[in-house]
Order: sequence, then structure tokens, then C-alpha cells
Amino acid sequence: MDANQKFDEATQRELQAFIEQEQAKARVQATTHQLTDMCWTKCVTGSISTRFSSSEAYCLQNCEKHARGAVIEYNQLWRVRPYLKV
Repeated sequence: MDANQKFDEATQRELQAFIEQEQAKARVQATTHQLTDMCWTKCVTGSISTRFSSSEAYCLQNCEKHARGAVIEYNQLWRVRPYLKV
């Protein structure tokens, strides 16, 4: 197919849906990276060794739990987005 030819309407919708899904994945990945970095900066306060201190481990577990919850909430909001009237 010549690059200048236009796709039919169904193909355009399919491509648009694919692009939106990939963009959503990229946003979740970026958010996960930011939250991981935030947790690491907040929780790992000592020198780097083979193990975390008990307070660091507790902080990382707690932070990860909240970060995971935030990502899940984001995903749920993204799924219902078409139904919201903003």
C-alpha cells in the first residue's frame, strides 16, 4: 500500500484504538517508574549494602503497596473514561 493512500474508516478506528492502548501502557510504565523512584528516594536512607534495614524494608513495602494501588486506580479510571462526561 502506498503511504499516501488513506485507510478505510474501520482500519483508522482500529489504528486509533491501538495507539490509545499503547499510549496508556506508556503512561502506566512512566508512572510506575516515577513511583518506584519516589519510594526508593524516600525509603532507602542508609548506605547501599546487600540488605535493606528493617525500617527501609517496611517503608519500601508500604510505599509499593500504595503505589500499586495508585496504578490500579489509574487503570480503572482510564477504562471508564469513555463513560465519564467531563
